Amino acid sequence: MYIKYAWLVSTLGFASIGNLTVMTVERWLLVARPMRALFIRTAMILGFFVWIYALCLSLPPFFGWGSYGPKAGNVFCSVSWEVHDPITKTDSYIGFLFTFGLVIPVIIISTSYLAIIATLRKVRKRAGARGRREAKITKMVALMIMAFLLAWSPYAALALAVQYFDVSTWIKCTS
Repeated sequence: MYIKYAWLVSTLGFASIGNLTVMTVERWLLVARPMRALFIRTAMILGFFVWIYALCLSLPPFFGWGSYGPKAGNVFCSVSWEVHDPITKTDSYIGFLFTFGLVIPVIIISTSYLAIIATLRKVRKRAGARGRREAKITKMVALMIMAFLLAWSPYAALALAVQYFDVSTWIKCTS
C-alpha cells in the first residue's frame, strides 16, 4: 500500500547524509581556507546536487534494479534488504546503496574532520576569538554527524548482514 512512497523516504535519508557531507566539506573550507568560503549561490547549487544525488540512489528500483517492500508489520516501506532476486539484481543494488549512500560520504566526512582537526591545531594560537567560534561550530556539526551515524549504522549493518550473510539463525522474531 505504501510502497509508492518508499522512494521518498529513501530520498530523504540519502539527502540527509548528502547534506551532512556538504556541511562537513563547507566547515573544512571555512577553517582551512577562510578566504574561499562558499557563497549563497554555490550553496544553493550544492543543495540541488545533493537532491539529484539522493534521487539517483533511491529511484533505481523503479527501473528494475532493486526493489521496495513493506517492513515492520506493513507499517512502512523501504528497500527490500532481505530479497535475493537475480532478476532485479537486489544484491548489487544493496552494495551500490551501501557504497555510495554510506561509505563514500563517511569517508569524505572523516577526511574533512581530520583535516579540520589538523588545521585547528596549527592555527589555534593565531585565530583568537574567531577560531574559538569556528571550533564550537565545527564541534556542533561533528556531534550532528556522530548522532546520524550512531542512529543509522546499526540499520545499515543489519541490512548488509541480511542481504549478504545467512542471519536468519541469528535473528528470531516471535509473534
